[in-house]
Amino acid sequence: MLVYIPLSDDAAASWLKWFVKYPALRMVIAVSPHFTHIVKDPHLKAQLLALQKAGRLEFAMQIPNAPLLPLLVDSASAREAIPSTATIPAPAYAYPDDIVQLVAQAKADYFRQWNSLPQGLVLPYGAASPKLLSLLEKLGFVWVVGALQAPSVDGPYQSGSLKIWDASPWVAGRSAGTLVRVWDERQMKEKPLEAWIQSILQKKSLFLLPSDPAVESRPLNSSMSWKPGTWDRSDWSAWIGTPEKNEGWEALRKTREALERYKNSGQASVQRLDAAFAEIYSAQNSNYFLSMGNAAESPALAEDRQHEFQATLSAVYRLIGQPPPDDLFQSTTAGETVTAHPSSTSIKAEVLPDGREHVLIKDAAGDAMGPPGSPDLISLDVWSSSSSVVWSVTLASATPAWIDIYVDLNGQPNAGTPTFLLGRGFTTSPVDAWEYAMAIAGQTATLYRTQGMGTYTMVQTLPVILEGNSIRVAIPGTIMRGSPRRWGYQVLVMNGTATKAGVTDFIDPLEISQKDLWDDLSTGKRSDIPFVRVRSR
Repeated sequence: MLVYIPLSDDAAASWLKWFVKYPALRMVIAVSPHFTHIVKDPHLKAQLLALQKAGRLEFAMQIPNAPLLPLLVDSASAREAIPSTATIPAPAYAYPDDIVQLVAQAKADYFRQWNSLPQGLVLPYGAASPKLLSLLEKLGFVWVVGALQAPSVDGPYQSGSLKIWDASPWVAGRSAGTLVRVWDERQMKEKPLEAWIQSILQKKSLFLLPSDPAVESRPLNSSMSWKPGTWDRSDWSAWIGTPEKNEGWEALRKTREALERYKNSGQASVQRLDAAFAEIYSAQNSNYFLSMGNAAESPALAEDRQHEFQATLSAVYRLIGQPPPDDLFQSTTAGETVTAHPSSTSIKAEVLPDGREHVLIKDAAGDAMGPPGSPDLISLDVWSSSSSVVWSVTLASATPAWIDIYVDLNGQPNAGTPTFLLGRGFTTSPVDAWEYAMAIAGQTATLYRTQGMGTYTMVQTLPVILEGNSIRVAIPGTIMRGSPRRWGYQVLVMNGTATKAGVTDFIDPLEISQKDLWDDLSTGKRSDIPFVRVRSR
């Protein structure tokens, strides 16, 4: 069985080429509810559904952020899945209801995309535990793919009504029985699928799908020898068991307990509670814990992820109206203490296997200025490829708003325009002078470019795609080129009037809190709003 876990569906058209090139191919593709390219291309979607109907393709669901699910059910289970020499985690983290909510939300989004519920789930990194499998059985899945390190069998294992396909390539004797191969783009930059297909064809083996009726299953019981692992590891030490990672779990535990107290206080706002839980779910991203104390990861990426993790937990306290504990963020290395940024902004940058670049800037939820219901900025997403730069701004709600995006391409002082668009009433410093600005109003975005001497001109208008609380605009690659990881950014969100008085939110600069900056702006102590950057100069 072949299982493909893509990072995104932007290259979904290439999936069809495999099925055309290899008429005997049958495989599983795990899709995230965050994938939107397929949904927007009816022809592509119809072709994939036709392959599914023909019995050549099965879709499974992948959960966004790839949380290591067994550690959410009960982090104490990690005792059996980390080396005996590792530090046993002090914090006990057990919130199985989080998995229920994550699955329910992902299923609802999946149904909106495909008009059907997913039958299968590919476990993030393959991590499984008996408690998790029992929970997933109750959540209505027919089958899952995981890494059990169990003896080879012809077909899946059975736990109650749930079928479990084991993909553990290092287990002795795994060449016998049914072989399940998983290509997870999060871990593997190489593209092994073609070689796997050709090997299967040369051996005249069969391509299996999880729902094939002729495949028999074997009971997975407590007397059988199987051990939790992942696709490429025999333990969970990448996520828990070291002082740095355990401190991350401790911070998550403290924040979650504070949120539970707020939820049960009888004074919780439903809107703030929902937003706070969304932040907690984001903080459970496996990438954060993977980076903690990881000497093999680049220091810049580790620092970005650490800041993003801290900002996410800080946002929870802001939403529930409480200050974070002074000891929330402990040292990450011996003798070193982390100083939390005064800003809650977090920045993530990545280069995907297909060469595209992605920058995500998250602003604090619930910090909009102005009267209740004012537009509240949540995030700015930038996706860059050779053909286009796609911009996506997400607000806390579908409140009508004017939105400006400003971009400093070169990072050179005075090489651009320091004044924001006409009527905004604010500036930026000469070191953040912008080369491109985009004003979004309704279904039209107007793109401006610097001319020189602090002036600018209109380039063209572009269509705006509204997707719930998100506003998306694509700029052709012929107009804007370069690496988004090298740019500086600022976003102004306005409540229907493109004026100084109408500004309700912006990206909080990293070096100062929004409150302090807004106080200075309101009292005339300063008029400039700094940009944020993926990389410092």
